[in-house]
Amino acid sequence: MTDKMMRVPSDGAKGFRDLRGPELELRSELTRKIMKTYAGYGFEALETPAVEPTEALGGFLPDTDRPNGGAFSFETDEADLTLRYDLTAPLARFVAGQRDDLTKPWRRSSAGPVWRNEKSSPGRYREFWQCDADLVGAPSIGADAEMIAMASEALKDASVGDFTIKLSNRKLLDGLLAGLGIQDEELQRNICRSIDKLDRLGVDGVADLLGAGRRDASGAFTAGLELTDTQIKSVVDFTTARDIDALASAVGSTELGADGLAQIDECLMLARAADAPVLLDPSIVRGLSYYSGTVFEIDLLGETFDESGAPRRIGSIGGGGRYDSLIRRFTGRDLPCVGFSIGVTRLAQALSLRGAETSGPQRPILICVLDVDGMARAQEMARELRAQGMPAQVWYGASRNIGRQMKYADKIEASLAVIEGARERDAGEVVIKYLDLGREISERAADREAWLSQEQQVTVNREDLGIEIDAFLAK
Repeated sequence: MTDKMMRVPSDGAKGFRDLRGPELELRSELTRKIMKTYAGYGFEALETPAVEPTEALGGFLPDTDRPNGGAFSFETDEADLTLRYDLTAPLARFVAGQRDDLTKPWRRSSAGPVWRNEKSSPGRYREFWQCDADLVGAPSIGADAEMIAMASEALKDASVGDFTIKLSNRKLLDGLLAGLGIQDEELQRNICRSIDKLDRLGVDGVADLLGAGRRDASGAFTAGLELTDTQIKSVVDFTTARDIDALASAVGSTELGADGLAQIDECLMLARAADAPVLLDPSIVRGLSYYSGTVFEIDLLGETFDESGAPRRIGSIGGGGRYDSLIRRFTGRDLPCVGFSIGVTRLAQALSLRGAETSGPQRPILICVLDVDGMARAQEMARELRAQGMPAQVWYGASRNIGRQMKYADKIEASLAVIEGARERDAGEVVIKYLDLGREISERAADREAWLSQEQQVTVNREDLGIEIDAFLAK
């Protein structure tokens, strides 16, 4: 009796992706350009572990109906651990651990993956990359404005196209809620989380969440916050104000609201002076509850379509704000901080759908192998070309058939092929085949004879191989 092998499913975990090729190259290129801009402003790179003690991260995620509050947590013999869900909470833990050893203000930058146990959907993943920048120990609104200006400059340097930065201040909403007599902190956080869904659910959907509750298209019901009709109207009116006067009227006369109005007015002025495309939008509250002042979100403008041609909603590609009390959990005292994050995964996907191209690595040169004696010589040629900065790979397939090697060269989009058979080896020569020209000829049936008359390959002295290829690629 023969045991049957049980085959393990090859599907990945839901909400996670394998990445290769152009989109991975695009993410890497965006990360490099964004981090270069941060460095130009004097930000020091910091890397923190992917796993943090659960108690160090705290419960700040907006998806409270998900397991572990929207995070991936697990137990070990030593401690409860959680995959980091952003790069800010680990920063707070790091800064608290340094005590007074950091010279403040301290400028920190970071790039890497984060994980969120959220409902996955097209374009929304449970693992994604961020590029963060934070100014620690800087209470000035000028610092807030510079962070907005730097975010704008980073995206311009990365050539992402048009975008807008929507700006608000959490003190405005806090002042409004205080005026409405809403003092419970958990209720305040849930109101922020409801407003944060305005883009996705619209005004009516948010009003339902603030009131009796909302039933979605699938029939699933989300319990509401049971605010009064007057309170719901005040919150909704606040989210639609688009100038300082209308905002002042919506916020009312609380001291906290007045402070928020003064701060957002100054921040708008300084950010616009730096040519950042910023506009006032009080509906921006940021779902994470640790924000305490300035908050902003970055939206990519223009339409994006998926592979089938259907419109794809991208939403925010980044955002941030001021969080002066986050470190209090570790030290017992506040420390003024402001920072932001650019969602590189979401940005790369949007640009990829729009047909963005990367400078990427050079296309490879294939060194063909026609017989056993040619292997060592092919490897030697590849080493020479790589030493000159050219990407070269040797054919290691089982077949020595040149036709099969040319088919492989087409599949990897090689720019050139180098061929050395016994005759070329005896003569001290090699053949360089111009593969791009051959592809162009095959696509031009109308004037095929004219194109066929062009030289598709050249025979050169073996010692001149690098010189000839370098001259060809320089054209």
